[in-house]
Amino acid sequence: MLSAIQIKQHVFTHVEIICDPDCLKAPENESYEVTLTATEPTQEAVGSPWKMNVDVRFGPSEKAKPVRYRGHLSVLGFFEVHPEFAEDKRLDLVRMNGGSLLLGAIREMVLTITSRSARGPFELPTFDARMFLKQPESSQAPRN
Repeated sequence: MLSAIQIKQHVFTHVEIICDPDCLKAPENESYEVTLTATEPTQEAVGSPWKMNVDVRFGPSEKAKPVRYRGHLSVLGFFEVHPEFAEDKRLDLVRMNGGSLLLGAIREMVLTITSRSARGPFELPTFDARMFLKQPESSQAPRN
């Protein structure tokens, strides 16, 4: 059985990962910021896909502290929601499930790039997608 939400396309609009060759270990001061923006199809564009952008930034929680990697990635995704899915629940479905799918794409891109980098593979932590339901535009996701 297919999900009520289907991803139609996703593209990276920004990829920046900087490696610090002097930092040998993963520090405890890394921080993460995740921002999501979702755009609902207009009444005039019935049948058009939902558009969503997820933006992730990572690096030191303090500018002076070294970290193995710092970065900024943005991915744009287009989603379709099954027409029989409850209209009043669509935004939550797109934000939570769509956000999870795009975060997964970002995690995979970071791992792929850093796997061939000077300080070895770096895998972003897994974020709780419910954060997209609590905040309308963005959510801070500190690493604990």
